[in-house]
Amino acid sequence: MSKYAERAELVPASLARRELAGHRGSPERWLRREIERTSNIALLQETVALAWCVSIIELRAPTRRCARVAFARQVAMYLGHVTFGLSLSAVGRHFGRDRTTAGYACRTIEDLRDDRHFDQLLERLEIVLRVRQDRLNGEEAGQ
Repeated sequence: MSKYAERAELVPASLARRELAGHRGSPERWLRREIERTSNIALLQETVALAWCVSIIELRAPTRRCARVAFARQVAMYLGHVTFGLSLSAVGRHFGRDRTTAGYACRTIEDLRDDRHFDQLLERLEIVLRVRQDRLNGEEAGQ
């Protein structure tokens, strides 16, 4: 069994069918990339939820929720795009939002980075995410 088999349930079947229908190349390669994206988003949501004291369920909620949750979601979308290099479409999809909403979140957070303290916070979160991603990848390689 592939090392990706246990993570296959992270990728919704409807998404896989839709994406594979228009995909050129190896389905296995696409699945590996989608599982990696999904793992990165899960890691990102967990990290931002802890930093902003909100639940992951609230971050992924289809409604805006309170301002604190909406702001945490914008930060998570920004970090997904900037830290992991995910497209705005992929970020929006993983948060149940449109790519334009993800783009708005990125522009909003980028504008707030002029504040030195907020910028330092985001830099530290980026470092935490990269370290956690490296550890996760190291554990997978060791299996």
